[in-house]
Amino acid sequence: MYGSCDCGNVELHWQSVDCSLVPRSCQCDYCAARKIAWVSKSGTRLRCTVHRSALYRTVTHGTQTAQFHECTYCDTTVLASSEVDGDDYAVVNANCMRPPQDFVPGRAVSFSNETLAQRQSRRKANWCIFDGLEVLDTGQ
Repeated sequence: MYGSCDCGNVELHWQSVDCSLVPRSCQCDYCAARKIAWVSKSGTRLRCTVHRSALYRTVTHGTQTAQFHECTYCDTTVLASSEVDGDDYAVVNANCMRPPQDFVPGRAVSFSNETLAQRQSRRKANWCIFDGLEVLDTGQ
């Protein structure tokens, strides 16, 4: 599957074809304000390409255990990534899939009561393997 931010600066290449996944709408302030619905599938691989690095950033929020990858031009959060036990994992903003996928309606979730160990265990068990970021810098 393919995805991107609204302007196409940050692209996703996800080795999955499973549209039966149930997006998770995190209820933290950051995700709720951006209406993010996260999808992932254990064992699948995700790669990210950034065309203009000057219009890309990562930020952390809350527990500071994940990086949120954003396009600053169109103000879209495309994915979140986290390192667990030396491996990189990621989760995709379902709203960034192109063309829009027919995921089932999302369900509200809250992870605020998780311990760090529970959070890392959940990510390792459920998130995609993150193959990293390629920066092309094709212009401003």
